[in-house]
Amino acid sequence: MATRGVLVVATLGVVASVCSAASRPQTLPEGGETPFEYDPARAARALALTELSYCIKDKRENYLSDAHVEAVVTQATSGGRAVVGFDATDATVFVAYRGSSNTRNWIENAKIVKTTPFGKDGPYADVAVERGFWDWYRDLNASGVFESVVKTSAQYGVKDVKVVGHSAGGACATLFAFDFSALRSFPDDLSLVSSTTFGSPRVGDSNFADAYTLAMSPQRENAVTTRVTHARDVVPHLPQERLLHFRHVSREVFYDEPNAHYDVCDGSGEDPECSNACAPLGCTSVNDHMDYLNVSLGVAGCPAARVRGAAEARGESAEEAASHVESPRIDYPDIPVDVLLRWTDEPAATS
Repeated sequence: MATRGVLVVATLGVVASVCSAASRPQTLPEGGETPFEYDPARAARALALTELSYCIKDKRENYLSDAHVEAVVTQATSGGRAVVGFDATDATVFVAYRGSSNTRNWIENAKIVKTTPFGKDGPYADVAVERGFWDWYRDLNASGVFESVVKTSAQYGVKDVKVVGHSAGGACATLFAFDFSALRSFPDDLSLVSSTTFGSPRVGDSNFADAYTLAMSPQRENAVTTRVTHARDVVPHLPQERLLHFRHVSREVFYDEPNAHYDVCDGSGEDPECSNACAPLGCTSVNDHMDYLNVSLGVAGCPAARVRGAAEARGESAEEAASHVESPRIDYPDIPVDVLLRWTDEPAATS
């Protein structure tokens, strides 16, 4: 069951202003899990880094205060993008994955196929993920994400790594966290501290969700996953849970329509009182998908992001910077239910 009644004050800026009660991390200890802490200010910083992935094509275009961009990795075939750098606000290496450049087109044309890419033997042989997300992540990693993380760690002398992403970029961020923690693809002296996603789709099946939870647990990586959802955002409901047997990773934090209140959801990944309250076909909003913490994501929001970044670079507070410009509001049509029904054919598993 979700924890209710936590208030945040919506703002126009990336770094949200929060009331004194909501600005304190909320801790929900459970069983053998790491106590979950949600801090809106940390989430706002993660969102700012995520927004950066939409807005720059080269590290020289960086506008975000205290973020030292070292690489912008683009995969020509998929159009995927990841930004790698050093975040001086918490002394971490960050990886930020961009979502699709055309979210509606992606939703309307996606073909869902499961794949089991983690070997025919071993503990993850039966772990299935969506093939398109896996291909996107794998191709970006091969294009330079891995090398950029290692290089940035050495350059700044830091070992802690965090990953963020929006939409399909959130799926890539989840796969990065699994790759880091379960598959141990990165050097042992590096440590993943957090994964924060906004409007992420489901990445894999229940085997994947269980393996992910174990890999991020105190017995293994001891990293915190925060999966932020917003009101009627359509993307967290794809691929289908009930018909295609995909399952979200935990822990979800669910924001209401005006981004004024959030609920910390239960540890199942599929809390029926949070985003899943309107499942499976009641959530069809693209507007809610492109608006997180009252920030318009995607390239349409980049001019406002640059103005805020310039103001912060001049020494203004986040609230002062936000007052200079309002993040644009674009009215996106909802996704028709018949389009969502196309996602309900059981896909064949491939390896």
